Amino acid sequence: MKPLDPRLLRRVRPVRAFVTLTAGAGVVTAGLVVAQAYLLSRVVARAFTERETLAVLAPLLWGLVVVVAGRAVLAWATETLAVRTSARVRSELVEHALRLGPRDPRLPSTGELGTLATRGVDALDGYLRRYLPALLLATTAPLLVGV
Repeated sequence: MKPLDPRLLRRVRPVRAFVTLTAGAGVVTAGLVVAQAYLLSRVVARAFTERETLAVLAPLLWGLVVVVAGRAVLAWATETLAVRTSARVRSELVEHALRLGPRDPRLPSTGELGTLATRGVDALDGYLRRYLPALLLATTAPLLVGV
């Protein structure tokens, strides 16, 4: 099984938008991490090696506060988007199964369908909320840092 199943992207429209937005958020997050590391290194270097006062370091510290706040807002927005996407995907899956009807040969057996409707659909939460954003961040962050 692939880390990002292409069938999911083809068949479930909310997931496509979620992946696109999460990838964008990953690029922005990686940029903010680089900015945070830069600002933090400047603050530490200037405070300890150049013995700068707090008044001189204030702009850098405020920049650091803004970057950390930006990362927090972005993490919250991504999490909120993941919850909404998971709910929409669940809804679409249930509607699709109901549209097909209980005797449709494309559906699994009743027991498998029950398991899928409970455990399988619940597993989407973790996949969309944790795994997929981490996967996309793990692929975009090193590229951005390398650039």
